[in-house]
Amino acid sequence: MPLSLAVSVTVVPAGPAVPQTEHTDITGSTAGEPATFSVILKDEFSNAISAVDSTTTLVLVLATDTGNAVDTARAGCVFDGTAFQCIVFTNIAGDKTLSVSVAIGDAAADIPGSPFAFPVSPGALDGHRTTIEGSGLRNAVAGETTNFTITAHDQYGNRLQAGGDSSALELQVTQSGLSCCESAVVD
Repeated sequence: MPLSLAVSVTVVPAGPAVPQTEHTDITGSTAGEPATFSVILKDEFSNAISAVDSTTTLVLVLATDTGNAVDTARAGCVFDGTAFQCIVFTNIAGDKTLSVSVAIGDAAADIPGSPFAFPVSPGALDGHRTTIEGSGLRNAVAGETTNFTITAHDQYGNRLQAGGDSSALELQVTQSGLSCCESAVVD
């Protein structure tokens, strides 16, 4: 009589292989707004890793274009069972790089494409942080045009790099508390 035997086999992914790692777009952000992305760990056979132990982490380092770490940046990742969900936040605008590496125990390696260009653009215009300067503020001759410069900043003090938001500016010229003159904003 033949013997039949039912066998159940469970195949689990091998340990993470950094070269197989995938990620969603890592593109940059706006000052004061979080940037999010996902990193999917895969084994050497391209199987997605569905569990990690406490020795497996992602290390994120946001740096300036000169290579100095951005002290005010906050960044971190949490593994949700399918991928590391990551967030990066800074309020300092400028060209940055974001290094993303997988750390397993004492060893770490950059994921493919790291470090990434990570430009941080200024936030929206903030009138309280915007500055105004020039001789036309204090010395003007009646009937003659005078000039001064308004430099727009966001709420964190980052200088806005482009115009186009002149509707957010209102210029009122007064003398002894009364409106006195025609004025215009040229963007």
